[in-house]
Amino acid sequence: MCIRDRACQGLAVVSQRSGDLAQAGVWYARIEQIQPADAAAAYNSAVIQQQLGQLERAESSLRRAIALDAQFAHASNNLGNLLLQQARYAEAEAAYRQAVIAAPDLVEGHYNLGLVLQKLARSDEAERVFRLAHQLKPDDPATLFALGSLSQDRNDLEQAVLWYRRALAVAPGMIDAHFNLGTALRGQGKLDEAVASYRNALAIEIEDGRKIAVVQIAGLVARRIMCWVQPGQSLATGERFGLIRFGSRLDVYLPEGVQPQVALGQTMVAGESVIALIGQDAPARAARII
Repeated sequence: MCIRDRACQGLAVVSQRSGDLAQAGVWYARIEQIQPADAAAAYNSAVIQQQLGQLERAESSLRRAIALDAQFAHASNNLGNLLLQQARYAEAEAAYRQAVIAAPDLVEGHYNLGLVLQKLARSDEAERVFRLAHQLKPDDPATLFALGSLSQDRNDLEQAVLWYRRALAVAPGMIDAHFNLGTALRGQGKLDEAVASYRNALAIEIEDGRKIAVVQIAGLVARRIMCWVQPGQSLATGERFGLIRFGSRLDVYLPEGVQPQVALGQTMVAGESVIALIGQDAPARAARII
């Protein structure tokens, strides 16, 4: 790479990190003009194009990168992702196979190949591929979850429970694993364990060191809750950290001495309704809903 190429590369990276994806794309395109045989430049252009939603251009750039370097495993894997997103399963399978041939230890490639085989209803092949990914990376929660899903599809609930528990041991916040584990336990008639798995708990520490606990509990019909915050993340007053759906509920545990400012039966609006006043000597609000 010449000095001019390095300058363009540096400017592209700066633009990308600052969130100016359009300008980053311009710089990567300029690198391609300077070095038309540079597979990495074509790949970088594709990444930006995917982020901008320019799927046709991204596919063209990825195919160009692969044509320049058939061993470019990540380009083949990303092409497979793009094709899978468009439900072009046969083409996605071919791309993933090319990726794992180029890089046999690429866990993501094996995992993605398993996903597309599952979409194509070739569960035996999918299981073999997932197990290979598991051998390469035994603690990968996505692969453990996928193996649990396959077992559950076959109604092998006992094995499914084992896989889901292993996934949750590695990634306790994996919401889909909690839900599927609950479904498998429910199918085994273990209702108490099933209900416990439909929960997600957070402890929120406020500035004075006290904690508020919130527990999302999924309903048995929808069995769907979502949480999109991570440990250590800061939250502002009224900021949404997740959602519950169709018959699910949220339990809130206030610090000792804090009085609730809501009434039994009151309808709450997310991000608007005041549940309690922290740091103020506010008495409990006397009210009832009729």
